[in-house]
Amino acid sequence: MAGTTHENHTCGPTGRVTRSRLMGNWAELLADLLISIAKRIPVLEDFVAFGGVCRSWRFVAINHNFKGSQQIPWLMLSEQEGEEKMNERRIVSLTKGGMVRKLTLLGARGKRGFESLGWFITVSEDGEMELLHPFSQAQIPLPHINTFKYYVKNGMEDNFIFIQKAVLSYSPDDALWNSDHVVMVIYGSRRWLGFWRPGYKTWTTIETRTGAFYDIVY
Repeated sequence: MAGTTHENHTCGPTGRVTRSRLMGNWAELLADLLISIAKRIPVLEDFVAFGGVCRSWRFVAINHNFKGSQQIPWLMLSEQEGEEKMNERRIVSLTKGGMVRKLTLLGARGKRGFESLGWFITVSEDGEMELLHPFSQAQIPLPHINTFKYYVKNGMEDNFIFIQKAVLSYSPDDALWNSDHVVMVIYGSRRWLGFWRPGYKTWTTIETRTGAFYDIVY
């Protein structure tokens, strides 16, 4: 039997069909089928694991394909010594009994982040800003921090405290990133209110007499 084939399956020396020929390529499943599977996953942790199989599975593991029950929020832990040079963050899942797991965030290393509607608005030391989705790893660039009207650079560390709060009007992936979502921020020592929407090259400041905004809610 060695070296022979039967019904298009390769046989080994003992006549057994090799596993590699019986197993299909899971990465080549049709997108419609993957979406159908994703929408049947009831628990967010399992949905995240689904997205970690390969690139094509991760592509469909986005917010609007998760139809499971409402989840208890996850807690992201602060960096431990040495983790600032890694692309991983530790999260605690109360749904899974306080289980701690690591989540890969390729675009988050060395950045400060604000969470809003499942996305992170990140700021780097040199002032680069972007929207980052922690599960799909989607990244949407935002204007540089120096495009704020009242930006004054007194040192690179100031970029981390220049933004006090940042929120999204609604999730970009709800409309396949072509939506008119808005990122709203409170910034600067006077706590000015600024915003960005797709197509804008700079941040726009909402002018008031004194500034001094302390919270934003959508």
